[in-house]
Amino acid sequence: MKIRKYLPKKAIDFWEKTLLPYFKDPLLLNKWDSPQSRDKVAGRITAVVNTGYRRLISHEDYKLDLYMFWHDMTDFIMPINHRAHAFSVVLSRKNSVKEKIIKESFDHQRTYDLKEAISEFIEEVGRSLFSHSESYHEIKITKDKNGKIIKIEFLEIYPPSMIHVIGRYFQFVPWKAAQSAGTKAGIRRVPNDSVLHITLPSELGGKRGTQRILKRLATLSKILFPDFHLKSFEQNKQTGFDLNSYIESKYIEKAQLTKKFGWNQRKYQESSVLEYYSIHRHLDFVYSQTLIREHILKQLNSVIKEHLGTEILLPGLITTTDIKREMSLLKKGNIEFNSLFKRTSRY
Repeated sequence: MKIRKYLPKKAIDFWEKTLLPYFKDPLLLNKWDSPQSRDKVAGRITAVVNTGYRRLISHEDYKLDLYMFWHDMTDFIMPINHRAHAFSVVLSRKNSVKEKIIKESFDHQRTYDLKEAISEFIEEVGRSLFSHSESYHEIKITKDKNGKIIKIEFLEIYPPSMIHVIGRYFQFVPWKAAQSAGTKAGIRRVPNDSVLHITLPSELGGKRGTQRILKRLATLSKILFPDFHLKSFEQNKQTGFDLNSYIESKYIEKAQLTKKFGWNQRKYQESSVLEYYSIHRHLDFVYSQTLIREHILKQLNSVIKEHLGTEILLPGLITTTDIKREMSLLKKGNIEFNSLFKRTSRY
């Protein structure tokens, strides 16, 4: 423009650096977009974000009962020592090429075998289920020039950034998240066939049931004792408050709240609980962990089978069918508690 030579340099700089970008992008969607952002480098549809969102449960609320429940529910979905446990990871149709593709899909560090890689993926999903009530992964397929699949990637997506509306998936990237990730802000449409979305099985309450449990445990974990009791205790006053009854009432509420999961609240030896109930609750716990593992694997296999025509199997691990059989024997009464406990404690 000819007018530029009549304007002072400061005015030109102000127009080009401040006003012009705003007129081109009034909503500031591209302000922080960078070609070096992690999503562009990885060729992802979704953005790699984890800030600027409201979590289901804040990090500060993970204490006491909620903290213990989270750990107990996520530590035993897979055997703690993967390598030492006598189970294996095999394909329903043995194929070395497909096995290599699957291993590389999960083993990003290239340090584990297939058994370790699959175990860590299942554990990762489990942690997300008990943190956000759901888990999301972007499915990225890489093919060679002949159209043959050479790589399948499951890229983790931060659950609070995802929205599932009328059967469609969207990722919302607010300005704060975009600034932190160096990517474009806005709403991204993610094709359904590019999303692996997992929630807890409906038998255990599904997404909404999980949210209700986590929120209530977070509330109970904040209140160790009522405020009025602490104040009266500090002032050495008697209020008639029965602390033992209060603790017992909280215990009963937590037991009812987590009944489907068989959570024992880390009370392994209780004088107020019958041995039969203790064993039944143990079976409920093992069943819930086994059901979650099988559910995650089933959802994962739906993708593996669609693209590779095979499935991942975990022979050597206890199954929900095994637990149901043990429950049936327990109800009939012709079983020894110690032997039952040992048989079902190898998860």
